[in-house]
Amino acid sequence: MDNRRFFLYLALSIGFYLIWINVAPRLFPGMFKPPVPEQVAADDDALNDNKPKATIQDEVEIPEPANFPTKTVELGTEGYDAGYLITAAFTTKGGSIAWVDLNDQRYTTLDRKAKFRVLGHEVDWLGQPGALMRLPNTCETSVKAIDDQLRHHKQNLREVDWEIVDQGPEHIQFRYPAPDGTLEVIKSYHIHKMENPADSNPAAYLIDFDLKIRNLSEQALQTTYVLQGPSGLPLENGDSTRVYREIKLGTLNESGDVTPIHMRAADVIEQTKRAAKGVKPVDTWREPIKYAGVDVQYFAGLILPREDQHVDVDGDGEPDSYFEVVSPLLLAGDDGAKLKADVSILLNSAPLELAPQAEVVHKLNVFAGPKRPDLLNPINARDVIYFGEIPLVGWLPPFSLNPVVARFIMWFLTYMHESFAIPYAFCIMAITVMVRGLMFPISVKQVAQAEKMKLLQPELKKLQDKYKDKPEEYARAMGDFQRKNNYNPIMGCLPMLLQIPIFFGLYGALGQAVDLRLAQFLWIDNLAGQDSLFDLPFTVPWFGWTKFNLLPIVTVALFITQQKLMTPPATSEDQEMMQKVSKYMMVVIGFMFYTVPAGLCLYIIVSSVWGFTERFLIRRFWPHIFDQQIVAHDAPAIVTTATNSGSKGTATATANPSENPSWFQRLLAAADEARNATPNQASGRGESNRKKKPKKY
Repeated sequence: MDNRRFFLYLALSIGFYLIWINVAPRLFPGMFKPPVPEQVAADDDALNDNKPKATIQDEVEIPEPANFPTKTVELGTEGYDAGYLITAAFTTKGGSIAWVDLNDQRYTTLDRKAKFRVLGHEVDWLGQPGALMRLPNTCETSVKAIDDQLRHHKQNLREVDWEIVDQGPEHIQFRYPAPDGTLEVIKSYHIHKMENPADSNPAAYLIDFDLKIRNLSEQALQTTYVLQGPSGLPLENGDSTRVYREIKLGTLNESGDVTPIHMRAADVIEQTKRAAKGVKPVDTWREPIKYAGVDVQYFAGLILPREDQHVDVDGDGEPDSYFEVVSPLLLAGDDGAKLKADVSILLNSAPLELAPQAEVVHKLNVFAGPKRPDLLNPINARDVIYFGEIPLVGWLPPFSLNPVVARFIMWFLTYMHESFAIPYAFCIMAITVMVRGLMFPISVKQVAQAEKMKLLQPELKKLQDKYKDKPEEYARAMGDFQRKNNYNPIMGCLPMLLQIPIFFGLYGALGQAVDLRLAQFLWIDNLAGQDSLFDLPFTVPWFGWTKFNLLPIVTVALFITQQKLMTPPATSEDQEMMQKVSKYMMVVIGFMFYTVPAGLCLYIIVSSVWGFTERFLIRRFWPHIFDQQIVAHDAPAIVTTATNSGSKGTATATANPSENPSWFQRLLAAADEARNATPNQASGRGESNRKKKPKKY
C-alpha cells in the first residue's frame, strides 16, 4: 500500500511540475527570467572565442554616398497608335521599374475605364498584417560590395536615388557609384516600338534590361547581387477566380529542355511560416533558368536571361549561369489571405570576379504582358500557361487537366474569331455543334438504348425477383440477358464520357484564354467570368456569393430535365434510391457550377439543347430505330417485337435470337415483303385504307 501511495505521489508531483513550468511563466512573467536565445548565445561565444579581425571598411571611414534627385520617367506614352504596346515608368528609387501599363484596348480593367497595370503595387497592402514595411519595385538590385558601405549610413541600393545618365524616347540608363569609388552599377532599360503591332511578336511586351557592374579600382574585387523579380501583379476578380498569384519557373536540364515549376501563393505562406519556426527552409531552385517570375490568371511578369545559361565561361565543367539561387518571396498575406497573397521572387547571382578596370554585364529581358500562346512560344515560356488541376474528394490526388485539348480549344477559338470575325460566344457554340455533330451516330445509339431500357424493365424485374438471394447467378443471368438483347449499358454513358475531355479542356482554356476575358454576349460582360446578371441584396452565407448568376441555374435545370428523359422508370427500391441520389447530386453540382465561367455554361446549355433537338428529330424522322427485339430470360427462342407506337408485340420463332438485325436490314426486309406481296394482299390493304379514309368527291 505504501509503495502505491509513493508512486502516486511521485506521478502527481511530476505532473504538477510539468504543468507549472509551462503555465507559470505565462501567468507570472515577472517571477521568471527570460531564456537567452540559442542564436544569441552562439554569437556571443563566437565573439569571445574567435573574434574576427577588423575589415578594411571597419578601419577606414566610409565616405558619404552620392545624393541624386528623385524622378520618374515614362516611356511609350505615345500609346498603341504610335507602336508602343506598353507604357513603362522608371523611377530613380533603386533604378527600378515603377509600373507597366498595357496600351492595347483589349487589355483594360474589367470595368473598361482604365489601362490594365500589369506591374506595379497598389498601396492597399501597406500597413496590413502580413505585409512588408515596404513593397519593392521590379528590378530593384542589391549589390553586396556597395550595400556594405551604404549600411554605415543606414541606406541601401534598393531605396537610394540613382543618377539618370542617359535618356531617350525608348531607353533610359541609371548609375550609382560606391561611396569609396571602387565600384559602380549601371542599369539600362529599353522598350520596343512596333511599326505593325502584332500579337505574335513578344518583343512588344519585352523590356531589355542590362545590369553592368564595373570595377573602377586597380585591385581585383569580388561581389554578388540580388535582383528583385516581377512585383505587383494585380489580382482581379479575386472573389470568383480560380487562378491566383503563382510563382512560375522554367529550369534547364543538361540537354537544354525546360522543366516547368509552379508554386502557389498559399504554399509560399506555409513554407514561410515553417521556416520561421525553424522546421524546414523555404524551397529554392539552383538549376539554370529559362524564365522566372509571377503570373495571375491572364497576365505574367517574367525575368528571362538573353544569353545561354549553359555556357561554361571559366572552363570548370559547370554551366556559369547568372543566378545561383532563385527563391520565393512573400510580399503580403497571411493565413487570413492565403489565396490573395502577393508574392515575388529573388534572384541571387553567382559570385562575380572583377579584374581591375573590368566589368560584368548580365543581359536580361523583362516580360510584362498577356499570357497568349503566340507570345510565350517564341520565348520558350509556353508552360507559364498552366491549365491547373481539379481537386477530387478525400485521399484521391487532384485531376490534372489535359493541356493538349485545352490548347487546341484555345487555338480553335482564336482561329475562328480572327479568320471569320465570329464573336467568341458563337465560336464556343461552333465547338459545341462540331463535337455533337461528330457524336451523332453514337447519340442515335444512345437514344435507342434508352428506349430499349424502358422496354426491358419488366424482364429485368423478373430477373431480380427470380435471383433475389443469388447475386452470383443473377450476375450471370443478367449478362446473358443483355447479350441476347444486344444491350450495352455503357452505351448510354458513352456520349457523356466522350465529352468529358472537351468539357475539362474548355474549362482550362477559359481559365487562361485572355481573349475571352472581356468578350461580351447578351448581358454577359465577360465570358471568362461569371455572367453576373445583377447584385444580390445580401451575401450568401458560407459561400460568399454577392452576384446572381443565371446561366448556372439554367445549366442545372437542363441537367435535371435531360436526366429525367433519359432515365428509365425504377424497377426496384435500389434503383429508386439511386435516382433520388442523382437528383440530389444535381443540386450539389448546381452549387459547384455557380461560379464557373459563363462560356462553360454556354457550352453546356447549347449541348443540352442540341441533345433535346436531336432526340426529337430522331423520333420524328428515324422512328425505325425504336423497333426493339426483346428476348425473355426464360424463353431464349421467343422474340417479342415492340415499337414506339405502343404495340404489345408479336411472338415469332427465330433460329438465332441473339442476332438482332439492324434498322437497315429491317428496312430491306420490309421492302422485300412489300415486293413479294400477292395482289389480294395489296388490294386488301388498299381496301382497309379506303375504309379508314373514304375518298370524297
